[in-house]
Amino acid sequence: MRRSLLLSALLLMPFHYLAASPYESLGFALREQTILQDLRAHCHVSTTVSDQALTKHFTDNKETHDEIIAAADALKAGNQQLYHKKISDVSCPSGLASK
Repeated sequence: MRRSLLLSALLLMPFHYLAASPYESLGFALREQTILQDLRAHCHVSTTVSDQALTKHFTDNKETHDEIIAAADALKAGNQQLYHKKISDVSCPSGLASK
């Protein structure tokens, strides 16, 4: 009986993990889009600059990488005040087109 109960529990665990995965991925994508939109507004970056170029610039730049990670952590934690402070602390790029 114990063995069948343990086996049942082990079989159900992966399905629970897989069920949560799409929601986690969606949450990540929504947070990423929010951060990109807020960075565009904060730094006055043109919409003609692709999201990929904007992401690459901020994540490849050692000066802004840690600030972006801190902002993302605050957003994930639901701390809007800290999130907006971290976004406003991000140094704006000079190499991307302005509005």
